[in-house]
Amino acid sequence: MFKRSISFLSSMEFAIALLLIIAIVSGIGTFLDLGSEADESAYIRTFGPVVMKVAETFDLHAGKMYGTKWFNTLLALLVANSLLCGINWLPKTMNSIKSSEPIKNKNEILSMTPSVTLDASKTSFDNFSQTLNEKGFEIRTLEENGVKMLVAEKHRYSHWAFFITHIGFIIIIIGAVMGRLWSEKGSIIIEEGAMNDTVHLRNGSEKKLPFALALDDFKMEYYSDLEISSPGINESERKTVDIGSELSSPDGKYSIHVDAIYPDAVFENDKIVERSKDFISPIMQVSIIENGIAKEKVFLFPDEKPITTSSGISLRYLIDPNNPPKDWISEIVVISGNQPVGRKTVRVNHPLDFAGWRFYQSSYDQEGFRYTVLEAAKDPGVPVVYTGFIVLLIGVSFIFFFSHRKVWALVKNENGKKILVASSWTYHAHRDARNWFMTLVKESELKMAGGKE
Repeated sequence: MFKRSISFLSSMEFAIALLLIIAIVSGIGTFLDLGSEADESAYIRTFGPVVMKVAETFDLHAGKMYGTKWFNTLLALLVANSLLCGINWLPKTMNSIKSSEPIKNKNEILSMTPSVTLDASKTSFDNFSQTLNEKGFEIRTLEENGVKMLVAEKHRYSHWAFFITHIGFIIIIIGAVMGRLWSEKGSIIIEEGAMNDTVHLRNGSEKKLPFALALDDFKMEYYSDLEISSPGINESERKTVDIGSELSSPDGKYSIHVDAIYPDAVFENDKIVERSKDFISPIMQVSIIENGIAKEKVFLFPDEKPITTSSGISLRYLIDPNNPPKDWISEIVVISGNQPVGRKTVRVNHPLDFAGWRFYQSSYDQEGFRYTVLEAAKDPGVPVVYTGFIVLLIGVSFIFFFSHRKVWALVKNENGKKILVASSWTYHAHRDARNWFMTLVKESELKMAGGKE
């Protein structure tokens, strides 16, 4: 009974069943986002009270499911399956690595498939053996009753790839469980000119950091729109632009290239002088291009009346502060031991990493821009997961690029003519397995310079 249980737990069928169950419940948990009573009422109307009762009983929704005991049990069973599967394969793998492939007898080689039959005058036994040797194969030969035979092997140690991929998979799951059990997530609010060292965790508690974060500066960036009008055409065109954007005038005669957008600048002595990187008093510089030649440069100020250029087209720089901002940026200083030890410009998708914590730009004071809100997360499982993916990638690379390969060959007389019969085998079936074997044969033919057996 015990052996049957172990055999079942280590079987491929059990692994596939576990993966299917995890995939299905993960899909359900992602879809069922039970965040409010209104959501639950809508789901009840759609799926019925019985389905929702089951979902609530097993916490089948993203907010709770991944932390439940039954879901972690599924992950533990998947780890156990991978371990047991690896243990079962270990003796066979060790034997394959240590033991050299025996030379098959004549009849066995002739009955193997797939195989090729070649004219020995074009591909001699010695040339074929030399080609295999140059390709890194270990070669052993035997002559029996006047028949020359060989067996060649390459990448016997690639059998370890099976264990490497399983180990990588196990490490990934362990890292995911570590993150689920010991990760800390919350938010930290920092006022401009002040500092804070306390994270408000999602479970309602507070976490005091061994360092503090100070908000040196907070600034906003807005989307810039350019409105273009051509003489004789009533309708103007308005598009959101950025540095490097190039638009066509409504009449198609000119191109307008956005050379630069200065977030805070003034004109002094007919030159642009930047005062800061804050989006306070922006100036847009554009070039009017005709037939690939820049005709003139124009400087635009936001929300002023349209400027009519010497080319006849009218341009207007527009900013709508009611639209969502393009970006919000926090200049953060890390303080440890009352001394600044680091500085980082934190913006959307550009977090700050320090002492195992990661801080994302999350929100801000939408009325007075007096403070910033950073999402704080510490997940000890992340480096473990990354390590697992690296190990998994190494294992998969060995499977695809260093597969265990074997070649058998013999020379025999047939109708008074010597022929060479060769066959190949790979541990992992590749679509190009026959291609590399035929390439090997072709290279051997090219080495043949008219010599005969």
